Amino acid sequence: MSITSIKIKHLEIDKYILNFEILPDERWGIFSRNKETVRIFINQLNGIKENQNTCFMNDIDLFDDKDYFKDRVYLNFKDSYINSIKAKNVKSDIYKRYKKCLDIKKFEETIETLQTRCECEIKNRYIFTQKGNTFLNCAFAYALEKQMLIVSNPTINVKEINEKKEIARRITDINAEGIAFICLDSLACFEGTLDKVIILDDFNNVRIIDPKKDTFVLVDDYPSNEDILKEKVFDCVDKTIIYNLNNDNIKECKRLGKCEVLSFYQIEDYL
Repeated sequence: MSITSIKIKHLEIDKYILNFEILPDERWGIFSRNKETVRIFINQLNGIKENQNTCFMNDIDLFDDKDYFKDRVYLNFKDSYINSIKAKNVKSDIYKRYKKCLDIKKFEETIETLQTRCECEIKNRYIFTQKGNTFLNCAFAYALEKQMLIVSNPTINVKEINEKKEIARRITDINAEGIAFICLDSLACFEGTLDKVIILDDFNNVRIIDPKKDTFVLVDDYPSNEDILKEKVFDCVDKTIIYNLNNDNIKECKRLGKCEVLSFYQIEDYL
């Protein structure tokens, strides 16, 4: 059974209420400063935590669903899943453990591009640095047979922006039947790769945005206009980030003081 839709219907976590639908050939991200709420949600999306009949694959409750588990893959890049860069060995091991296929060409090309060999020591086995483990997980995620890929901590232990971009590109590279869902631990590197992003803001609001089009406004002074206040998403030191204002409200923010229009991928510089 292939996944034709993932639906979240009135799922309550803390004070957030989530409602959305994911379709094939879509790449989604989720971002929040409330990491525990995201962790709880991901466990429910993965089908390993009861969801009170709020999370569905093809209109069937996805909790503990064997068909769902066959089609979706969840990887937390802080963990270790494989311990070799030898593609044939990895392919054989993964098939024995999970009955899933691995694309050797994709795996080897990712290992080489990210220079993963430089991030491991060979003794009686491969010993990877923390950065090397992230690179290895990226190669694994990219090459593994799956319809839906869910990833947490995708760029953990990686500092270089070009390396982060390479990871982002590969874990969102899906076919027309595929779905990618990424817990964003970095924003700028994902620019141009995502179709939708769920923001769980500082004020218990759930905002589903189009990161290619939607904008944010950074203001120095705290706005008092009610139409502006209801769109605030993050409070920063001496600044406020506000979502997708119309031109009149942007003018009002400019009147209050310094005002800067940002893309979604730029807001992490101020958080």
